[in-house]
Parts: sequence; structure tokens; C-alpha cells
Amino acid sequence: MGYYLNNPLLLSLYESETKKPYFVDKTRMLQEFFKESSDNSEAV
Repeated sequence: MGYYLNNPLLLSLYESETKKPYFVDKTRMLQEFFKESSDNSEAV
């Protein structure tokens, strides 16, 4: 996530998205997904 927010333009786009009525922050879901996939050595 930090990669995208290091750019002022992308940060402002992200901030405008978060103010929309149906914004769903999936940061925690993605963190859990990548944590589990990195724990599994058989994952592609």
C-alpha cells in the first residue's frame, strides 16, 4: 500500500476514493491473504 501512497497524485486519488459512500478498505484482508500465502511453501 505504501508504494501507491508515496506519490502525491495517487495519495489524493486514494483519499477521494475513501470519501465515497461505498468504499471498503481491504488492507487487512490482503495482509492476511499474503501472510497465509507466504507461510505456505507449496503456494504458487
